[in-house]
Amino acid sequence: MKKPLLTFILTLTLAGGLFAIPLTVEVIKESAKIADSITAFNKEGTGLGDKATGASPSLNEETPEWRRRIKPQHVESVESAETLAVAFNSAKLAAGPRGAGEVDDTKDLSTAIACLKPQDRPFKEKDLLGNWRCRSIQASDRLVIVYPFFKCRFIRKDGKLFLEKTTGSQRRSGYLYPSAGDHMVFLGSLTMNDDVNSGEYTDTVGVLVRKGSDRFLLILDATKEGYELYEIVK
Repeated sequence: MKKPLLTFILTLTLAGGLFAIPLTVEVIKESAKIADSITAFNKEGTGLGDKATGASPSLNEETPEWRRRIKPQHVESVESAETLAVAFNSAKLAAGPRGAGEVDDTKDLSTAIACLKPQDRPFKEKDLLGNWRCRSIQASDRLVIVYPFFKCRFIRKDGKLFLEKTTGSQRRSGYLYPSAGDHMVFLGSLTMNDDVNSGEYTDTVGVLVRKGSDRFLLILDATKEGYELYEIVK
């Protein structure tokens, strides 16, 4: 009986290793790390697609729906959303007070930092459905600014969870998809004022986390240059 291909490859690799280099403790540890990485890759995939061609990720039954839909250039903004936002805040703090004649955004930066405290909690779809209030916190190299609260809601649309901001001049709408860990992935679009927004994914992505019993945080379009938050409360 022929061995499965994976077993055959591993056998060759291990055999080659025995003759090529001594199996020190460091080598064994490194091999374990590589094996763990391969396991994680096989479970979910990188979502990055072909970097050279910009092709979409390979599709298979085990790939989460958000990974099948997301554009390659948006993957990091989902996978590293909180990390990027926290790193930006740290760099902003390290830069110190703004110069004379510039707007002092210290208070708003403190609000953003407080929102991102690592206290994520598990939640279910039923915890979200209904009307909420949300405020935008926009952070860039130029300024961090906290806007007032506006209306938003979570509904079921086309069989999926859907978020829409219904008032305010800048409005995001989009679908939310299950993901590993205590969060969901948001893929949507941004419109101004009363422009029609179908919520179909075009230009904005995010990660939704729960920060309290009646408080959620949507971390949007995070990069090294900034991010936006939707603080969502009852």
